[in-house]
Amino acid sequence: MVASFLGGQVLSREGLSIWIVLALIAFGGSIFSCIYVLLPKDDLVFALDGPEAYEALYDFRHDEAELDRRLAYWLRIFREANHQVLKRANKAFEFAGFALLAEIGCWVLGLVLG
Repeated sequence: MVASFLGGQVLSREGLSIWIVLALIAFGGSIFSCIYVLLPKDDLVFALDGPEAYEALYDFRHDEAELDRRLAYWLRIFREANHQVLKRANKAFEFAGFALLAEIGCWVLGLVLG
């Protein structure tokens, strides 16, 4: 949106300048980061596999405390694994935001200084 709104004006007035090149690089960085965030993440775990949990916990079916303990640790492992994946996605999202701000700044500078 920013590239189409400001980019056309800057290019028609000034032609290609360093500010436009920097804006286009920032635009590309923002787009690629957003695509990374939106792509499916196969490493995320949203639920326990029922048959797998049943098989793994069958021997402890009469010990409710041990079942609870094992499930709690199992869920913790999934949460920690998900956290790492989401942390990378969050960093990419932050980068996309900064790249967008840099893009806007470069288009404006290209418009004003160009």
